[in-house]
Amino acid sequence: MKKHIIPAILASALVAALCLMGCAGGSSSASAGASASGSSSVEASSSEPSQEAVGVAAEGAATFDFTNKTGKDIVAVAVKPVNAEDYPANMLAEGKTIKNGETVTFMCPVIEAPASEDAELKPMGDIKLKLADDTELVLHQVVVNDVAGASARVVDGIAFLEYQSVADGSAVSTLEAERAIIKEAEEKAAAAEAEAQAQQQAQNEQYVDYGTTYVDDSAVGSGDEAACVDDIVLNF
Repeated sequence: MKKHIIPAILASALVAALCLMGCAGGSSSASAGASASGSSSVEASSSEPSQEAVGVAAEGAATFDFTNKTGKDIVAVAVKPVNAEDYPANMLAEGKTIKNGETVTFMCPVIEAPASEDAELKPMGDIKLKLADDTELVLHQVVVNDVAGASARVVDGIAFLEYQSVADGSAVSTLEAERAIIKEAEEKAAAAEAEAQAQQQAQNEQYVDYGTTYVDDSAVGSGDEAACVDDIVLNF
């Protein structure tokens, strides 16, 4: 009887030992897996820093990534509709800047399309940037609702945007449009100056003789000279 009991006890002990080893291995694997997963999450979160936001979110407003590639820090940003005269207040919080090379989430103010029967008209805004050296740049006539992944650049003193079109996904550069706008503004300024000079010249020619006093001597020696002599004699 003892011969049968001892092998049974040994077999039970062996099975128990194997079970304990299996549990220990499983817990070690789970722990290692959890540790690896946790470290991966930390690395992922540390490699994706939070992105600053510029502006205030509003219903119907355009929002897009904006990268400063002007070569200098941006210290002030303002956006106005193209048909408005004045720019609103700086969109950056006090003391905040957009570092050169930095990307921010740009939340543009709501800009309505001009009232017109032309359905092709889109909401356009002018974006003014002030750099750290006090240089002011303007990005003209930006169709804000069509902008994604925008970068502000400067070439030959001209600021322009490069972005991906929301409408068709194409790459867009506003450099040539900016050059055309600047050229048109210069031509208008030159024409206005020429007109002002012409008006001034015309005024100068009109009043040129007013500084000289002319005496009309056409009546000298006319009339009854004898009577004039008699009057002189009588007066004496």
